[in-house]
Amino acid sequence: FRGMFYLGLVRQYRYPVGAFTLEFPRGGSDDLSLAEAARELVEETGLDYASASPLGIINPDTGIMDTRVAVWRTTHELTSLESLHVEEETGARIRWYAYGEVIGLITAGKITCAMTLAAMAMLQNSGKLVPLV
Repeated sequence: FRGMFYLGLVRQYRYPVGAFTLEFPRGGSDDLSLAEAARELVEETGLDYASASPLGIINPDTGIMDTRVAVWRTTHELTSLESLHVEEETGARIRWYAYGEVIGLITAGKITCAMTLAAMAMLQNSGKLVPLV
Protein backbone atom coordinates (compact mmCIF):
# COMPACT_ATOMS: atom_id res chain seq x y z
CA PHE A 1 0.00 0.00 0.00
CA ARG A 2 2.99 2.30 -0.39
CA GLY A 3 2.24 5.54 -2.17
CA MET A 4 -1.49 5.38 -1.45
CA PHE A 5 -3.47 7.63 0.86
CA TYR A 6 -5.73 5.76 3.32
CA LEU A 7 -8.52 7.01 5.54
CA GLY A 8 -9.72 5.24 8.67
CA LEU A 9 -13.48 4.88 9.07
CA VAL A 10 -15.30 3.14 11.90
CA ARG A 11 -18.31 0.94 11.28
CA GLN A 12 -20.82 1.00 14.08
CA TYR A 13 -24.52 0.66 14.72
CA ARG A 14 -26.33 3.98 15.21
CA TYR A 15 -29.69 3.59 16.96
CA PRO A 16 -31.21 6.92 15.78
CA VAL A 17 -30.99 5.80 12.13
CA GLY A 18 -31.38 2.09 12.86
CA ALA A 19 -28.40 1.08 10.75
CA PHE A 20 -24.66 0.52 10.64
CA THR A 21 -22.76 3.59 9.47
CA LEU A 22 -19.27 4.39 8.22
CA GLU A 23 -17.83 7.48 9.90
CA PHE A 24 -14.59 9.13 10.85
CA PRO A 25 -13.76 8.34 14.51
CA ARG A 26 -15.20 10.89 16.91
CA GLY A 27 -16.55 11.37 20.38
CA GLY A 28 -18.64 13.71 22.45
CA SER A 29 -16.96 16.44 24.49
CA ASP A 30 -17.06 20.18 25.06
CA ASP A 31 -13.26 20.13 24.93
CA LEU A 32 -12.10 20.82 21.34
CA SER A 33 -8.42 20.19 22.12
CA LEU A 34 -6.00 17.75 20.51
CA ALA A 35 -5.66 15.97 23.87
CA GLU A 36 -9.38 15.18 23.91
CA ALA A 37 -9.40 14.20 20.23
CA ALA A 38 -6.45 11.87 20.88
CA ARG A 39 -8.25 10.26 23.83
CA GLU A 40 -11.32 9.60 21.69
CA LEU A 41 -9.15 8.27 18.86
CA VAL A 42 -7.51 5.72 21.16
CA GLU A 43 -10.90 4.76 22.63
CA GLU A 44 -12.50 4.12 19.23
CA THR A 45 -9.55 2.75 17.26
CA GLY A 46 -6.79 1.74 19.67
CA LEU A 47 -4.44 4.01 17.70
CA ASP A 48 -2.12 6.73 18.87
CA TYR A 49 -1.17 9.34 16.28
CA ALA A 50 2.24 10.11 14.78
CA SER A 51 1.28 13.70 13.95
CA ALA A 52 -1.83 15.86 14.07
CA SER A 53 -3.01 19.16 12.67
CA PRO A 54 -6.28 21.06 13.08
CA LEU A 55 -8.53 21.33 10.02
CA GLY A 56 -11.07 23.64 11.65
CA ILE A 57 -14.42 23.78 13.40
CA ILE A 58 -17.81 22.65 12.07
CA ASN A 59 -21.32 23.33 13.37
CA PRO A 60 -23.26 20.12 12.51
CA ASP A 61 -26.74 21.69 12.39
CA THR A 62 -26.97 25.43 12.98
CA GLY A 63 -30.76 25.32 12.64
CA ILE A 64 -31.35 23.34 15.84
CA MET A 65 -28.17 23.29 17.95
CA ASP A 66 -25.14 25.37 18.87
CA THR A 67 -22.72 22.41 18.92
CA ARG A 68 -19.16 23.03 17.76
CA VAL A 69 -16.97 20.14 16.57
CA ALA A 70 -13.20 20.34 16.14
CA VAL A 71 -11.85 18.44 13.14
CA TRP A 72 -8.30 17.06 13.40
CA ARG A 73 -6.19 15.36 10.75
CA THR A 74 -3.95 12.65 12.18
CA THR A 75 -1.31 10.42 10.66
CA HIS A 76 -0.35 7.00 11.92
CA GLU A 77 2.53 4.57 11.69
CA LEU A 78 0.77 1.43 10.46
CA THR A 79 2.33 -1.97 9.89
CA SER A 80 -0.95 -3.44 8.64
CA LEU A 81 -4.32 -2.25 7.43
CA GLU A 82 -5.98 -4.88 9.63
CA SER A 83 -7.13 -3.83 13.10
CA LEU A 84 -8.20 -6.15 15.91
CA HIS A 85 -9.36 -3.30 18.15
CA VAL A 86 -13.08 -3.20 19.01
CA GLU A 87 -14.44 -0.19 20.89
CA GLU A 88 -16.09 -1.47 24.08
CA GLU A 89 -19.19 0.72 24.21
CA THR A 90 -20.37 0.55 20.57
CA GLY A 91 -18.45 -2.35 19.03
CA ALA A 92 -16.93 0.06 16.50
CA ARG A 93 -14.10 -1.27 14.37
CA ILE A 94 -11.75 0.79 12.24
CA ARG A 95 -11.19 -0.12 8.62
CA TRP A 96 -8.76 1.57 6.27
CA TYR A 97 -9.96 2.64 2.83
CA ALA A 98 -7.93 4.05 -0.04
CA TYR A 99 -8.87 7.65 -0.77
CA GLY A 100 -10.58 6.67 -4.05
CA GLU A 101 -12.64 4.03 -2.24
CA VAL A 102 -13.94 6.67 0.18
CA ILE A 103 -14.94 8.92 -2.70
CA GLY A 104 -16.75 5.93 -4.24
CA LEU A 105 -18.54 5.17 -0.95
CA ILE A 106 -19.70 8.79 -0.75
CA THR A 107 -20.86 8.81 -4.38
CA ALA A 108 -22.74 5.52 -3.85
CA GLY A 109 -24.53 6.92 -0.78
CA LYS A 110 -22.77 4.53 1.62
CA ILE A 111 -21.39 7.38 3.75
CA THR A 112 -24.21 9.64 4.89
CA CYS A 113 -22.94 11.02 8.21
CA ALA A 114 -22.97 14.82 7.85
CA MET A 115 -20.00 15.31 10.19
CA THR A 116 -17.94 12.78 8.22
CA LEU A 117 -18.89 14.42 4.92
CA ALA A 118 -18.01 17.88 6.26
CA ALA A 119 -14.69 16.64 7.64
CA MET A 120 -13.92 14.99 4.30
CA ALA A 121 -14.58 18.29 2.51
CA MET A 122 -12.27 20.07 4.95
CA LEU A 123 -9.56 17.46 4.37
CA GLN A 124 -9.89 17.74 0.59
CA ASN A 125 -9.61 21.53 0.76
CA SER A 126 -6.68 21.47 3.19
CA GLY A 127 -4.06 20.43 0.66
CA LYS A 128 -2.96 17.74 3.14
CA LEU A 129 -3.88 14.66 1.13
CA VAL A 130 -0.41 13.15 1.23
CA PRO A 131 0.18 9.51 0.22
CA LEU A 132 1.92 7.06 2.55
CA VAL A 133 5.48 6.22 1.59
